Amino acid sequence: MISIPQQSQFPKQQHQELRLPLETEEVSAAARSLLNGDTIEDATDRKIIEGALIFIKTPTGDLEVMKNHLTGIAMVLIPYGEIENQPPALSAINRKLFTLISERRIELIGIELRRDVHDKKTIQQLIEDALNSSGVLAKYYGDNVLFNRVKELQEEVGV
Repeated sequence: MISIPQQSQFPKQQHQELRLPLETEEVSAAARSLLNGDTIEDATDRKIIEGALIFIKTPTGDLEVMKNHLTGIAMVLIPYGEIENQPPALSAINRKLFTLISERRIELIGIELRRDVHDKKTIQQLIEDALNSSGVLAKYYGDNVLFNRVKELQEEVGV
């Protein structure tokens, strides 16, 4: 299991200058603007971004598809290094994808908990996965909402 520092341990202004959009249409508009410019020259990177945008607009609950888009965007982000150096639109896409996958993992925990008989190992793994994805949001984007929700579920379940 990972350990993510609480919000109070992050510098307050660290990511504020990015002003990353969270709403789907805002993310889409920022990415379209990025794609219309010359920042992303590589054709493969452009296709990865376009694919992620299509997914963000019409997401499915398929974790594998989500992970594939996250991996693709991560590959596009590698040359930029630190979050401060990343084009804000790419960071917004990455954040939105991590939000979607975290929400889905929390949903899966709830589904497992509603079963008449639930497997503690399964719940433990679901919580660990949710902590990992929501932990990225907390650590890199200063957004603790989903991470805190997973921690609450973890306490409720006692795993």
